[in-house]
Amino acid sequence: MSPFLREGDLVLVKELSPGSYRRGAIVVFERDPQELIVHRVVRREGGGVVHVRGDRYGPVERVEVERLRGKVEGVIRSGRVVRVNRAVEWHSWVMSRLDRCLVGIRRRLEAVAHL
Repeated sequence: MSPFLREGDLVLVKELSPGSYRRGAIVVFERDPQELIVHRVVRREGGGVVHVRGDRYGPVERVEVERLRGKVEGVIRSGRVVRVNRAVEWHSWVMSRLDRCLVGIRRRLEAVAHL
């Protein structure tokens, strides 16, 4: 979830009802019994499924809402609490998209330079 989350951040999570996870929300889900993952909801699907992705380069994952453990409400960073609201979710999403675009442009330029 970089650039939103940084190494050493503590994540504050609030449990929500399965139908309340909207697009753009930053959620925690259980990939395996011993592995919790933080990703962003990119799409909701009928039948109790959401599609999630990290902020960097990863594939979209299909997650049943039963595996969702909660929504990220804030982050403790360097002793300060940073609350996650809709504006923070939107800003983080825009920055992750911009980062992906810049990486794609860089890769194309590197490919052209090697010709």
